[in-house]
Amino acid sequence: MAHTPVGHDKSGAVMKKFVVLAALLLVTPVAAQEISLKGAIDIHVHQGPDSAPRVIDADDVARQAKAAGMRAVVLKNHWAETASLAYMVRKMVPGIEVFGGLTQDIAMGGINIEAVKRAADMKGGYARIVWLPTFDAQNQVKGMGPEVKVSE
Repeated sequence: MAHTPVGHDKSGAVMKKFVVLAALLLVTPVAAQEISLKGAIDIHVHQGPDSAPRVIDADDVARQAKAAGMRAVVLKNHWAETASLAYMVRKMVPGIEVFGGLTQDIAMGGINIEAVKRAADMKGGYARIVWLPTFDAQNQVKGMGPEVKVSE
């Protein structure tokens, strides 16, 4: 009797099952697959109000996140701290955690420990993230204008 490798038989039944399963997976619409955001935390949300155009305001971000079952959002702005905005949005949309932070771009004084301390001291204590420079980072603007050096 000839040796048959594991997972194979003379009729090819295993291969037929594999092909049928693969075909089913390919034709199953993505919309039929449930995607849940329950308990998720988005740590990088750009919202209005901002000095750059944004698609959605902070209170509406919180409402949508809450409706989706998310646990929290972190509001981000490249030119202003967002802990105070988080405080106000929490009052407007109870039932979801909203946090803020600050980015260490030139508008915030570059690498600025005092700005970090002030954000941390903001009423509510919702400043949770300090982002290093983005638009004004040395690697981003080298030779084009003012830059924030992170280290020497």
